[in-house]
Amino acid sequence: MLQDLPGVLDLNRAQGREWPGVTSFPGDFLEVLPEGPFDLAYLGNVTHIYGAEENVALLTRLRERQPVGGMVAINDFVRGRSPRAPLFALQMLLSTHQGGVRSEAEYRAWLERAGYEDVRVEDRPGGVKQLVLAQRGP
Repeated sequence: MLQDLPGVLDLNRAQGREWPGVTSFPGDFLEVLPEGPFDLAYLGNVTHIYGAEENVALLTRLRERQPVGGMVAINDFVRGRSPRAPLFALQMLLSTHQGGVRSEAEYRAWLERAGYEDVRVEDRPGGVKQLVLAQRGP
C-alpha cells in the first residue's frame, strides 16, 4: 500500500507511476493511516519535513498497526553520516516549519519512544542517504 496526499497520488498516476499490486491510500499520514496490519512500514523522505513530536506520533501510530516483530524503514539523510546533510538541513530550515536533518541519536530516541527496538542505520549505496531500521517491540 502506498499512502500520500491525494494531489501527489494524482500526479503519480498522470506520470504513469503506478505499480501492479500496489494499492494507493490518499491522505495525510499525520491525520489518518490505513488500518493495517503492516509487516513493514517504509517512510521515504518523510521525517525531514516534520518536528520531533510529529515524527514520534507518526511512528507510534505506525507501531500500533504492526505485529510484534514488524519493521519500520526510514529513508532519509542522517546528520553526521551523509555528506549532503548540511545543505539539505538548510533547505529544510528555509522551507518547513520544524523540519530538518536528524542525527542517528535523534532517530534512535524517537523510535525507542514509539516502542521500536534494535535500531540500526545503514548507508545506502553511495553513502548519500541512509536507511534507519527498527523492529516493533512487544
